[in-house]
Amino acid sequence: MMGDRISYDGAEVVRMLEAGLDKLNPIRYDSKYKGLLGERVIEKLNHWDRVIRQQKNEPITIVVCGEFKRGKSSLINALLGEEVVTTDITTETITINKVCYGPHSNEIVLSGGKRILLRDEELKSEKLREILKSSDGARQLVLKRPNDFLKKATIIDTPGLGDSLADFTDDVAQALRMADAVIYVFSVAYPISTQEQFFIKTCILPQKYTDFILVGNYSDMIDSEEDYQRSKEVVCRRISDILPQAEPVLVSALDERSRQIEKPRPNPDLAPLLEAAFRELRDKLSLLLEDKRDFVIPDRVQRLTLAMLEDIKKETDAIEQGLTTDAEQAREQLKNSEKRKEEMVSEQQKILDLIDKRCDVYRADSVKWIEELLNLLEADTDTLLTKVTTDDIKRFYTLFCVETLQKAFEKCAEHYLSEIYHDLSDVSPELTKQFSFNSATISPKFIFEVNNNTYTAGDQVAFIGSAVENQLGTGFLSFITNYVGGTMREKEIEKKSPDYIASIKQQLSQLHLSVVPALSKEYRNISDQAKEQILAFFDNELQEMEHTVAQTVSVSSRDAETKEEIRSAIDYLNAILLDLSHTFD
Repeated sequence: MMGDRISYDGAEVVRMLEAGLDKLNPIRYDSKYKGLLGERVIEKLNHWDRVIRQQKNEPITIVVCGEFKRGKSSLINALLGEEVVTTDITTETITINKVCYGPHSNEIVLSGGKRILLRDEELKSEKLREILKSSDGARQLVLKRPNDFLKKATIIDTPGLGDSLADFTDDVAQALRMADAVIYVFSVAYPISTQEQFFIKTCILPQKYTDFILVGNYSDMIDSEEDYQRSKEVVCRRISDILPQAEPVLVSALDERSRQIEKPRPNPDLAPLLEAAFRELRDKLSLLLEDKRDFVIPDRVQRLTLAMLEDIKKETDAIEQGLTTDAEQAREQLKNSEKRKEEMVSEQQKILDLIDKRCDVYRADSVKWIEELLNLLEADTDTLLTKVTTDDIKRFYTLFCVETLQKAFEKCAEHYLSEIYHDLSDVSPELTKQFSFNSATISPKFIFEVNNNTYTAGDQVAFIGSAVENQLGTGFLSFITNYVGGTMREKEIEKKSPDYIASIKQQLSQLHLSVVPALSKEYRNISDQAKEQILAFFDNELQEMEHTVAQTVSVSSRDAETKEEIRSAIDYLNAILLDLSHTFD
């Protein structure tokens, strides 16, 4: 077939786009056009020309993201085959790390373009924490290494998507916008929570990357190959609604680094499987860096060029409107803009009030639903010892209760967020595009503790499955039947037999008292975050409207001869922009 003979020359696409940009040079450099079109138009043309040309020479950018303490930095070190990014990180030492090719150096980038050079030993958590505290406005840590992988790709290591992300939201969003590919890292112990699914759906997928790779870390904690496959199936099931074709790669950064430096492997029985899995991840990245490179760079340049065309069109539309507006019409536009501002403020307040009402309704619904769940858990405690052993209760019941309650709340919060999305989409599709949430704001902390609990980190693998997806129907018995023994390492635990059931009943009863304040706080967090984004959206809309009106009024006041010159300049600019848009045909 003819389609099989068609090849794609990415370099030629970039050359065509650059040739189109070159045609804009007379407008950018001739002061006459600055006087006719305005300084803002020229500044934007210069900005986009610089950004687009620079990006064509940049290596492929891979952004690594995921929740806090999921092993993102360890994974990067394993990919690079050396310890580059600090792994003993705390919420006090977080930065956005840009890892790129160059002579070995470490720099903190401050606001205003200032930089601080660091020695390697200063990258350790304790020392770095002190340096960051004394460095006002630290936004990024740039790590350059003469590493072969970095010749082809720059890696952006983002802070965890939790409480620590609060001050880095804009930086992470900017990193995601500039990414060619995204690696999302999760823990096999907590595979793709509702919050993570929400982040992937709202913040990552809309960017339309060349590649999105889902990576599960800490797979050395899994006992057997059978459990490994089961874990992968669970992830696919959880992510199927938003990524139906997802093929997650389950790896162990610790195992790979141990193999590289010839140290004992953390799980010798799974070593061959884990090594093959990491090789699969490398193969995916090799495909991106080699076979897809001819597509990645042109795609990146095209995305930026389209953004430029859209941005400049807003400016030229305002100027063209001014060309057909007389003094009386200009005064009327100013009057209408004041009226529209009042309408927007009123519209904004209605949305804020709607969110508050939604919050109150769903908070009450959530409290009622979780109260019912607690009643069912209490009723089930009398038969616990007839179903499972005391040791199992001691080891797992705390986790079961806390995870069950948090999953219950996640479902409520997810429904609430969906309703907000629906409401906001009626207002403006642009608003919903910019609507996102820090996952830490939808995770209430329920306190529950079985006496003498002997839970350890290894027991996290108990959650490799949908352990409590149907908790109302199957409860703790299903949890034990499906996940204890089969996916857990057996551990020696102290044999004691206190009155666990009495303790459990007492704490479940006390949990009723904490449900209302816990849920009220978290729903308020969600609402506050939603309202903050809405206020920012309307503020931006108001500024754009004011600029457009001011531009129109300014042009309308020019004399007829000058207007004719402006018309010629606009026609000249539009013709070049039209030619640029045709390169995408």
